[in-house]
Amino acid sequence: MSETRYSARFRFGPTLIEQNAGQTVSVVIDRNGQAPTMTTPLFTLYEPGGAVLVDGSAGAVSGGTITSPTITAGSTASKTLGKNWLVKFTATIDGEARDFYNEAALVLARLYCPVAQGDLVDTHSDLIALMPSNLTSYQSYIDAAWGKVLRKLYRDSIPFWRLRSPSAMFEPVHDWALHLIFKDFKTLLDPADVYDELAAGYKDDFGLAYEGAKSKIDNGEDNTLSEEANPVSSVILLQATSRTGRVSRARSRARRRR
Repeated sequence: MSETRYSARFRFGPTLIEQNAGQTVSVVIDRNGQAPTMTTPLFTLYEPGGAVLVDGSAGAVSGGTITSPTITAGSTASKTLGKNWLVKFTATIDGEARDFYNEAALVLARLYCPVAQGDLVDTHSDLIALMPSNLTSYQSYIDAAWGKVLRKLYRDSIPFWRLRSPSAMFEPVHDWALHLIFKDFKTLLDPADVYDELAAGYKDDFGLAYEGAKSKIDNGEDNTLSEEANPVSSVILLQATSRTGRVSRARSRARRRR
């Protein structure tokens, strides 16, 4: 096999498969910012313990995306919810079959992002006017922020698909998306300090918002909620740090520039 390395973009943690629902799952393959030519896409789904539920079934390729065949509702209806499932996407690239694995979980329901572009504009009304010409929306920043939050939750051993208060993730996603936007603005629009300070301020906000987030949890995935909202972070914030004045100054300067 050649030494060419491809990126398999599993950006949102484990691949989630909803129980008793027909669905497809996918992965994006990339090399040098481009989609490689792929043929013979196959998909395999392993249960915990290694039993094969879907065995090398033909999938589909569009651009750099490999998509599984439909995982039928009946195939998962009687399976036990939980982690330690495994997906394998196979495709032939440059004449060689390559396997791309990711851990998976069989879940009752997915957790959906609570932030939309309008929420960012509500905070900074000039974002639409400032949008760089190569963009048509800020959705890619929201997606990147959502991926960061889900990966962080999973690293903190939080089964995020059991959270039932999506709004608990609003501030962390909102703040990280704005951090990414203003970080880019510094490079694309203006190297002045205002965008750098805004980016740094929202980075700080993200950390505080993430540590303080609380959600009702459906621990048994049986539509029974916990009595109280629980901290979603496994790290206890022992002491809130005092914020410097740089963020408020930056936001004041940003408002004056509108």
